Amino acid sequence: MKDSTASERTEDNNCNVDVLIIGAGASGLQCGSDLLENSSLSFRIVEARDRVGGRIFTTTETKSKVISAGGERVEIQRDYGASWIHGIGEDGERNPIVDLLCLNNADTDDDICRVFDGNPWTRPDYILHRNDAIAIYLDRTILENDSREVTEGIKRHYELQRKLSSFADQLYESGDGMKTVQMSVQESREILLKQKCNEGDNISECEPMVEKLYPFYTFLCENWNGISATELQLSSMIGDSTTSLLATDESYTNQGDYPGAHCKLKCGMLSVIKPFAAKLEDYTSLGERVQKIDCLKDSVLVTTSNGTTIKAKCCVSTIPLGCLKATAESLFHPKLGEDKLEAIRSISAGGYKKVFLTFTSIFWPVDKPLIGLIRDHGLDKIGTGKYLLINNLWAKDGIPCLEAVLCGDAAKWAFRKPDESIKSYVLAFLQDTMPVENIQEYCVDCHVTRWEESSLTSGSYSSFTLGTLERHVDMLAATAWDGRLIFAGEATESEHMGSVHAALLSGKRAASCVLKQLSGH
Repeated sequence: MKDSTASERTEDNNCNVDVLIIGAGASGLQCGSDLLENSSLSFRIVEARDRVGGRIFTTTETKSKVISAGGERVEIQRDYGASWIHGIGEDGERNPIVDLLCLNNADTDDDICRVFDGNPWTRPDYILHRNDAIAIYLDRTILENDSREVTEGIKRHYELQRKLSSFADQLYESGDGMKTVQMSVQESREILLKQKCNEGDNISECEPMVEKLYPFYTFLCENWNGISATELQLSSMIGDSTTSLLATDESYTNQGDYPGAHCKLKCGMLSVIKPFAAKLEDYTSLGERVQKIDCLKDSVLVTTSNGTTIKAKCCVSTIPLGCLKATAESLFHPKLGEDKLEAIRSISAGGYKKVFLTFTSIFWPVDKPLIGLIRDHGLDKIGTGKYLLINNLWAKDGIPCLEAVLCGDAAKWAFRKPDESIKSYVLAFLQDTMPVENIQEYCVDCHVTRWEESSLTSGSYSSFTLGTLERHVDMLAATAWDGRLIFAGEATESEHMGSVHAALLSGKRAASCVLKQLSGH
């Protein structure tokens, strides 16, 4: 801050500032950093947790390498929250995360681990199979990435994708375009598969193994969106009906990511925002949960759990969508407008659990960053629990750790279940699908993330769900109270929703809104 203090204190633990930022996650820190660099405004950041980062949470843990790798104890970084750089971008269109690393004088080649050449969740053929970057277990056997079963499974997957796109186009042409945001991919698939009329462009029959395999690729899309196919809009399929049969996903298309490699950070995602946190330390108050936000005549008054009241000319809320769903009706006074409340209700806060498992040995391929598991039975009639995705990022270094992902319906099933039940579920899945006996005996540690259960997040990352419209996101991002209340966070960015780079972009937008709002002061 240029020649100004973090806040102007008054009596009884109260203070006055030009700007109050609620939340010290990526968006709040980015907003604060921009204000610090580009203005002399006084500001303060309040954070409910005892740490900065929000849904970015990197831990350092000590693990033993397997005997063949030396047996020594090593430190590894685990991201319990956000962890991916979704595309590093290209010249003129770089991911904001990469921009930050460069701004912090980091050597990106040393800091970034390039895991996939592109988006593995939406481009399984070109990014996963053609690069031999996934091991899929089916009937307790690993399918070779160039096998006939994989080729036919991919072919059938994109055949159905084109059918879904054509079906959506037909609804639009008949004047029923709204149905494409109200009808799920799962429901639409069932309609198409039931039709199976004797026309030349009918969906083809396939052998049993391919029949088991091809829905796995829709499951990858569920992981990308953080919701199940029963909640994923049919409209998400529009635009793919003319894609060629085999070179289906060779070219990059914007799916909320950037072009280029999808990467992890060797020191964890927290390393991106640490420089923010350091320079904003004097402006950040931890352990202060906001309990009330009042609109005054020419300012905003915020009351925290510590009894602090902060009066600001402008307030930036980066409160997570899940928390807004739970508290928006009572937190803001006067109540937010109905359009804003409708927007909050209409966007999904997502479900995405990470289950970190540590074993005494490595019994899976060490060189495949992704493992897909497919079994015949699920937890219910809609197929929950037939597929499981596992990140395999440590075995290449001799560290016997896996990261299983429970999203969509599986995350709903796991909600508030004890760690032991979730651990048993994942281990049973491994046992059902891998040709290894007594897998449970090899597991020595388990950690389950709990973003959905935490009252400080009440969700993982946001996404469109049935009924969500672009205007809902625009309305969520819109200012309130004559511009004095500004909303930011990954949920407010339609194109990049659900990512760290969306949070950073929203923080920059919020800072610009602040400067515009207070330019007359």
